[in-house]
Amino acid sequence: MKISNEGQQLRINYFTNGSEKKIEEDDNKKAENSNDNVLISDEGRALLDKKNEAALKNKVQAFFYSIPEGSIKELPNKYQADNYFKLPLVATSVSGNERNLFEDNAEENWKVFANYIYENADGNGWSDDEINQMKDTIKKYTSPLDEINGKEGYRGTSIESVIYTVASKEALENFNKTVMPEDMQKGFQNLVDEYTYFNNESRKKITEKMTPDYMVLNIGKSEQTYSYKEEIISKEEAVYNKEKDYYTAKFNQYFQNDDKDNLIKDIQDHTSEFFEKHNRESNIGTIMDTLSKMI
Repeated sequence: MKISNEGQQLRINYFTNGSEKKIEEDDNKKAENSNDNVLISDEGRALLDKKNEAALKNKVQAFFYSIPEGSIKELPNKYQADNYFKLPLVATSVSGNERNLFEDNAEENWKVFANYIYENADGNGWSDDEINQMKDTIKKYTSPLDEINGKEGYRGTSIESVIYTVASKEALENFNKTVMPEDMQKGFQNLVDEYTYFNNESRKKITEKMTPDYMVLNIGKSEQTYSYKEEIISKEEAVYNKEKDYYTAKFNQYFQNDDKDNLIKDIQDHTSEFFEKHNRESNIGTIMDTLSKMI
């Protein structure tokens, strides 16, 4: 329903010296009398509903790699994927007894590690330049996750979050072994464990919340089947765990032999195949550019 220019002006006047009730009444009257009103027929409304339904299916399809492309026939009534786009990243500690240390710094994970270094600086005789260099190195490792954690939209598990979490975990563990004094390594490793757990679990929780209670899926030309929430989540976790194992092995190997060219090539080839296999739009360029800067 289109509001006339006069009605809009009255609404503006409200914010200076008008009455809200009067503005609403005037707006409604002018809108009702306007020749610009658009009435949607039942057929038009049905067509619009179908378009909205198709858009929702496509949106949901993009989140779930275990669901074959184009197979979603039906979703529960009132399911809205957008409801899950503003959920915060929340997780307990590894022990499960308290809030995770990284929860308050989800978009600046590096600060938790930097604080640990600052707290132990005096006992190790580090200069300000040395501390800043360590801080910048850690910031480089966590920056990919810091960036996607700060983006609006879908914040559940994704292939990007899997790659960046594994890569930064392996980089931070290598940093711990090669840079941290022996008496600080246990504490630093505990932080790495909390960091990894937080970035995995917080996204996993969002994915679980946004998973529909069921999907009706097309199988072949005429058959249909119900896929329920627990089954969908289980299949998604299987997909991501398989990828996590692959990337962990590759980055672990890299930090042992320092062969960056082979690492980049292997990951680019494998990730490109992943997008192709699941028939998803690829952002491989962004992923590879991010990894190149990170390591």
